[in-house]
Amino acid sequence: MKFVLSALSALASLAALAVCIYTIKVYKRPLISDKVEFQELKEIAANVGQDTATFKLGPLTTNLASNSNRLRFVSFELYLLPQREEDLKLLEEQSAALYDFIYQNLDRFTPQEINTVSGKLIFESRLKNNINQFFGRSIIKALYFSDFMVQ
Repeated sequence: MKFVLSALSALASLAALAVCIYTIKVYKRPLISDKVEFQELKEIAANVGQDTATFKLGPLTTNLASNSNRLRFVSFELYLLPQREEDLKLLEEQSAALYDFIYQNLDRFTPQEINTVSGKLIFESRLKNNINQFFGRSIIKALYFSDFMVQ
């Protein structure tokens, strides 16, 4: 019995060693190609809004609070992806409230904040949470921005 356990232990150790050697010496991870990644991003961007279950808001343009004398604004299109396709009608009926949530959330950002990736992610998260709280359940699966421009 001890011999069988010792043999199984040795076999498991050899298998682990073989996997380690393979990943270090033999396996070559494919290099990241900018062209390939850019093409994939273009395909994803082309498909945004093509799904029958998305609800488009926009184009939206509004002024942003700025400490300078220069007028700053943000312009974008927003695509809402509901949890269920039946929720599209509900989103259409409440589109005025959705616009209100967007503008209320944008008022909390400066141009410098909303122009960063983290600022856009925070805006997206707050907007999604506000919409879901308004409907009393998780109605929005994802938000997609298109043509996001801060000037």
